[in-house]
Amino acid sequence: FRSRTNFPRVIEEGIGFAISSKAYIGLGGASIIDYKNDFYEYDPSKNKYTQLNDFPGAPRRGSIGFSMDGKGYVGLGYKDIGSYNKGYFKDLWEYDPLTDDWTRLPDFPGEARQDAIGFGMDGAIYVGMGGINDFYKYDLKTKVWSTLNYIPGNSRVHAFSFHIGSSIYYGGGMSPNLASDMWKYSIGSTSAIISLEIEDFKCFPNPVIDDFRISGFEGVVTLLFTDLNGKVLLTKQVTSNETISVNNLPKGIYIIRIITSEGLIEGKLVKK
Repeated sequence: FRSRTNFPRVIEEGIGFAISSKAYIGLGGASIIDYKNDFYEYDPSKNKYTQLNDFPGAPRRGSIGFSMDGKGYVGLGYKDIGSYNKGYFKDLWEYDPLTDDWTRLPDFPGEARQDAIGFGMDGAIYVGMGGINDFYKYDLKTKVWSTLNYIPGNSRVHAFSFHIGSSIYYGGGMSPNLASDMWKYSIGSTSAIISLEIEDFKCFPNPVIDDFRISGFEGVVTLLFTDLNGKVLLTKQVTSNETISVNNLPKGIYIIRIITSEGLIEGKLVKK
């Protein structure tokens, strides 16, 4: 290791990525009540920082930041709005280092969040996690967001993540306790989605008042219980016919997803 020129200010929960032979760093802050949107280029050949145009979104921490095909991408994150409450963001921006310009892309379609994972591969942007198990793809050519299969493993923040080829690897973080697991998510493959009402899988009673059960499988599977916006309300390991309580949830329609070795089993549950 060799010591290099210090970053121009103290930075925590900022973003950084590389394009060609240079690095781009910014946002974050110096404390939990400090939020920045300044942006810098670092040239390792000169060991020098140059301040660029500010990130045009609101100052924030806990954002995603990555590069693809000569462009940078920054978005999501949070800002404290008082009394330990956080305001979360879902905007997404593209940075062009050749012109030092920012372009706003269509907002992330999922729930606004912090400390998510984000990647760019083959002309598409992939964003997910950040305390929720959902995962989305944005096609830069068609300019359309689409929903991908939910990510297995507990929802988490502060996860480590990287991609090799068409596979994403992630793990660790807090889910809600500190975690050491690691998962592989293959973009090129899709898991089968099986209705809860076929092939012996049953969810009963449905509608439900207090407790329900799922039957028709062997061993232990992962259950994701979400609202219609994709927010994970319950994640647990369950066995066939195990009693699952929903008596603390309001009336409404919920999505049940079960992750098995055969794929993703999906269905709706009505809470009365």
